[in-house]
Amino acid sequence: MSANSILQELYAKGSRSLEILRKSAVTPHDVKILKQWGISDAAAMIGRTPQTLRNLEESGKIKAPQKIQNGKRIERVYSLKEINEIRELFKLRPSKPANTNPTMIGIVNFKGGVGKSFTSLTLSQSLALKGYKVLLIDGDSQGTSTHQGGGLIPDLHVKSDQTLLNVLIGESDEIANCIIKTHWDGLDLIPANLTLYNAEMIIPNQIYQHRQKTGEVLPFYTRLKNSVDKVASNYDVIIIDTPPSLGFITLNVLFSVNGLMIPLLPSEVDYCSTIQFLNMAQESLNRLPPIDYQFVRLLISRHKPSSMQAKTMEGAIRQVFGSSVMTNYMIETEAVSKASADMKTIYEVEPHPNDKKTFKRATDHANQVTEELELLLKMVWNSAEKISKTVTDYSEVS
Repeated sequence: MSANSILQELYAKGSRSLEILRKSAVTPHDVKILKQWGISDAAAMIGRTPQTLRNLEESGKIKAPQKIQNGKRIERVYSLKEINEIRELFKLRPSKPANTNPTMIGIVNFKGGVGKSFTSLTLSQSLALKGYKVLLIDGDSQGTSTHQGGGLIPDLHVKSDQTLLNVLIGESDEIANCIIKTHWDGLDLIPANLTLYNAEMIIPNQIYQHRQKTGEVLPFYTRLKNSVDKVASNYDVIIIDTPPSLGFITLNVLFSVNGLMIPLLPSEVDYCSTIQFLNMAQESLNRLPPIDYQFVRLLISRHKPSSMQAKTMEGAIRQVFGSSVMTNYMIETEAVSKASADMKTIYEVEPHPNDKKTFKRATDHANQVTEELELLLKMVWNSAEKISKTVTDYSEVS
């Protein structure tokens, strides 16, 4: 049997097994559905009391939520969409100021296994829980964010024209057609699959041909930015998960975003690798037109604070990079691997009673990182709003 036939046969068998796995992880309707919150939790998320929600329901200002049987009690449960609708009713749904641009954050590091996809997913979902409108772009052909965040098997359910591929190779600048709604209200996704990697082979050939014809450098690095700018006003935050490399996809991301989050493990290997990444990234950007970042932060990920070695490396990282390191960190926990095994995230799992403490610890740390990021976002937005107001006032005087 030919090599090609053997590989095709193995692929067919593997694809069928993946489809069975996916169907066991989602609802019978073949769609992931986010959990619902009881009235006490929903009220806390909104910033009102449970009685306020009951009063709104009785007055007809909000529709009656679903009611479920819990033992002998009937309980109200609310979806994230319903919670956001009530937030909007009270004008409590957070958002960027109306006259400012969304913050685009690249989650970058060319070393694999540092938690880029976990960070991208966790921050996106945590911000969506708060009520922000978020676009998560999966720029990694491995498609982890697509798989975990969208419930899709990248190379089974995602077509190449649904990914960034056509945008990155210059065949289209319309990115809106790539955006899909997720089961999280307020969180959209641009998925990825393995075909996205073709950009790394096509772009250098385009650069060569363009130089041969014109003698000029092809501005390939503007393609993602130009496309995302067309839909950016629909969101408060745009988060881009990047591949574990400093190739043409990552260069597009580095040129497009106005903020960077760099996850790294508190280990000597990852510390050295991250320093090399910083050097190579700045050398690459030196070859492109000048850009500004509103912030760059290193995020210690997969941390084991009980480990003396990890704690020592954390101290070294903070001593060297100072305030550029996020105060909070993501911990290494079984909760993440258990959630991933069920094709879910730490915010989607209903943990077994024996695992509740583990999951709470994971979500607590993730929430703390998100709250720190939210403060950073508000500082950026407030600064941009002041500049915008100054420009407007000057224009009116002129």
